[in-house]
Amino acid sequence: MVGTSLRLRKMNLLENKLLSGLLKSPLFILLLKLPFVFAFIFIIFSGLFGSVYRNSANFLVGPVWLCLITFFAIIGGKIWCLICPWDTLSDWLQNIPLSRTIRPAS
Repeated sequence: MVGTSLRLRKMNLLENKLLSGLLKSPLFILLLKLPFVFAFIFIIFSGLFGSVYRNSANFLVGPVWLCLITFFAIIGGKIWCLICPWDTLSDWLQNIPLSRTIRPAS
């Protein structure tokens, strides 16, 4: 089969209504983000309150977290933007109102 080329059929997964509805669901996106936010908060607290020599933050940030970031950035591309804990936390904090809005009486 030298010289023959295989034609790959392109398939749009978002044409499937069930899969499209699942992937666009806010609950599904939240369930994707939560494990990364919890891991991020655990690493922060482990680094702040852990002992100097036996600290899980050293292991989790070095070999694990940086390898996962590299993997998601190179292989996943925009997937990292979806699950990035910094972006998720900043979006959540931006939605918290800092003061009450007083509506004038009509």
